[in-house]
Amino acid sequence: MACVKAPSCANPSGMQNFWGDEMRLFLLFVGVSVSLSLILTGGQAKAASPMITAYKAYLAAMDQGDLLKADTQGEIAWREAEKAKNYNYSAILAYNLAELRIRHLPARDAVTPAKRAYELAKSTPDSALNVSDAQILSALAAIIKKRTKSTDRAVRKALGQLKDGQYEPNYPIFRAHYELMRAADSRGELKRAMQESKIAQAIYAAAEMDDPVILASAKIFYASELLAYTRFKKMEEARVEFQAALDLLGPQPYNNPSHLAQNIRVWEMVANAVHESNGEPDQKLGLNVPDMVGRPENCPEVQWIKRDAPKYPRVAAVKGYFGAALLNYALDENGQLHDIKVSAELPVRRFGLLAAETMKTWRAKPLKGAPAACMKHREVPFKFIFEPVKKSLR
Repeated sequence: MACVKAPSCANPSGMQNFWGDEMRLFLLFVGVSVSLSLILTGGQAKAASPMITAYKAYLAAMDQGDLLKADTQGEIAWREAEKAKNYNYSAILAYNLAELRIRHLPARDAVTPAKRAYELAKSTPDSALNVSDAQILSALAAIIKKRTKSTDRAVRKALGQLKDGQYEPNYPIFRAHYELMRAADSRGELKRAMQESKIAQAIYAAAEMDDPVILASAKIFYASELLAYTRFKKMEEARVEFQAALDLLGPQPYNNPSHLAQNIRVWEMVANAVHESNGEPDQKLGLNVPDMVGRPENCPEVQWIKRDAPKYPRVAAVKGYFGAALLNYALDENGQLHDIKVSAELPVRRFGLLAAETMKTWRAKPLKGAPAACMKHREVPFKFIFEPVKKSLR
């Protein structure tokens, strides 16, 4: 969270708790722009009461992990601060509400409170909210809502005001670089995407954040961009990043594996396909994929009656595309396949659909008496490779 201009700056990596017990209400702001005695006396105390009550409820909900209630009470506290024209507190409350939504409730509107926090930080004399922090959060909320050249420039401009060694690394700064990484990837700017990924990971470590899923995502972006940028030359460096991401994600439930983990496995398959097609079968990523958990032990192996391989897509073959796909399916007792779904594929929307259409023709021997859990969420990998051309002996 943003630091405030006070002798003791709030922890930037956590929610700003500037109201603690009864004796510490508003204490953080003493000597900044308001006086404790002025806030808690006369008519202003009455005006501030609903704000305090709502903020206490917000803190309690955060402690209990009830994010929806925290969001509701946080917005009430912010609106009450606006109504009471306590703009210093309104800025902090709006900032905290926006960050809560960005981090945990992405479907909620973070743009409005983030924009208001920035407006107040700029316009309020001796603002308790750091203007740069508010600007970064406002730009971040905008680029998350809609990724455009304009929002991209706004984030870069906000980050450009930070000077090395003169700012506290925090979640919004990390997330801003993360979103710039995604924006660069969407434009095919592989080198820039890699640079932003590395910056984001460095800020994550410096801020001592604890969000393994988003860190794993940043590592996957870096490794995949690296393979694409170097045309699968830097396999070892990519392997290290992919493996670190898999370790962060940990063992996956067999019936609902992480999409990130599935994407890593597909990238491994594609990388291996490239080297097999080039006649280098030993050049593989060799990832240590954590076991799936939750499936009953000793599930019977499927015995296939018909299992044709999908044909290589003509357009992909002409353009020299390699590909891989992971598909899930369910099996009934008669050997019929159902619920065929593409879990992950590369390139996207090229190989998975073809594999799924082919699987509709597959037939297996009946599995009589097998546990229901053994019949669902079964998985099959597809790897599309070019057979290396053997040189003639003549």
